[in-house]
Amino acid sequence: VRAVEFEGSWLSYGELNDMANALAAKLIDIGVGVNCRVAVIMDRCLEFPLGLLAVLKVGAAVMPLDASFPVSRLRRVISDATATAALTTPLHSSTLTIASLGVHVESVSIDKLRQEAFETRFESPMVEASGNDEAVVLFTSGSTGRPKGVVLLHKGVVNVIAYRTREFGMVEGARVLQFLAIGFDMSQWEIWGALSNGATLVLRGEDAFKALATVDVLICVPTGLGLLGSPSQYPKLKFVTLAGEPLPTSLKDLWAPAVRLTNCCGPSETTIISHSSLQHVNVNVNVGRPIPNMTCYVLDDKLRQVPVGVVGELFVGGIGVSPGYVNLPDETSAKFIPDPFSSAFGHMYRSGDFGRLLPSGDFEIRGRRDNQVKLRGYRIELDEVAGAIMQHPEVNTAAVIVKDKTHLVAYFTPVNVSTEDLQEFVASRLPVYMVPTVWVGLNVMPQNSNGKIDKKALEALDLEFDIEKLSTDAEKQ
Repeated sequence: VRAVEFEGSWLSYGELNDMANALAAKLIDIGVGVNCRVAVIMDRCLEFPLGLLAVLKVGAAVMPLDASFPVSRLRRVISDATATAALTTPLHSSTLTIASLGVHVESVSIDKLRQEAFETRFESPMVEASGNDEAVVLFTSGSTGRPKGVVLLHKGVVNVIAYRTREFGMVEGARVLQFLAIGFDMSQWEIWGALSNGATLVLRGEDAFKALATVDVLICVPTGLGLLGSPSQYPKLKFVTLAGEPLPTSLKDLWAPAVRLTNCCGPSETTIISHSSLQHVNVNVNVGRPIPNMTCYVLDDKLRQVPVGVVGELFVGGIGVSPGYVNLPDETSAKFIPDPFSSAFGHMYRSGDFGRLLPSGDFEIRGRRDNQVKLRGYRIELDEVAGAIMQHPEVNTAAVIVKDKTHLVAYFTPVNVSTEDLQEFVASRLPVYMVPTVWVGLNVMPQNSNGKIDKKALEALDLEFDIEKLSTDAEKQ
């Protein structure tokens, strides 16, 4: 059975295991083991899942890092995490060295490992690792500009991987696309969801559309799905799982009749996902209920639970809650606080999401604490405005920013949606002070490396707006 495919080449499960054992032996020789961290710095290639597996086999935690990152950023991340070693490929071995990264660097080559595994039978390492040991360390952008490492434990990762595998298409013989950036938390679900269940992991090459024509399972963000066109172009695709951004109603209604469409949410700090919801046509979008062994509370500013239907901040508890950030004790103590409602897992995560519990038992997200702005004395959640825009049946994606600290600018796709219709539509759903002043239609919404809407790119667009000055008190209100 093929375990991994990439642009015409592939590894069987037997080959993947044998070569991972050979690489694991090298890691043990240089002192890598339980409680160590190893950076895996690669492009998308066959060596990438092999490197991840080898690191886990010796009981260490993987730090997946994109090889396109500046060397200075890689070195800082490796230093912050006190990584023991780094894995890369021959393509990058001239720039990623012990001198540039500050740790031992092992160059991983499929051809060399295949030969070594053929010449010597390497057994799987005998390692005593527990569910409380580190499995993955993911680095995200921090508010201070310093990359922030989020620690994920084995028990949390296994909880996600084992969750309703058949309902997400993660079964023996299925073909699962590895579509997302390798440093994105959801990519761990793509990889281990496939390899833990006997499926084939298909690594996306330069032509993503070609790969999509051959797979059964896709995990991506809504913006990425919106770029794929019609579901009829992908007759083999049966399961689509979305996370990372709000799901537009129009996109849900387009795809839900054609595939099993699941909407998930959960920050990296709660291990990949914490909620999921099967989507249907003519049913409002929400993020569903917590997955098994996870909990969610809607709390006020004094950490008291609010009634059903009342908006508060979402706090997530359960087996998937991270122990915290790498070398950031103050931020860890601020975000990960004791769970007063359950003694089973100890801590809960302050998500920064505003939301509410619906009478159905599902949760609905209404915006972000850290995406709140104040215009003319009014507090405005930008995500709430974007969410209202995305309820329009013709809108695929939307984002809202503040321009010059005076007015809201809404960006949307596709470009041919009537701005007059949009403004009237949103004005019927939001207070007048929350209705954007400027509307900009785009052919394509800019994305960052994780496939999310790139608001910095929107802010950098060189556009001139003709904004009428507000003269009367009524207009200012």
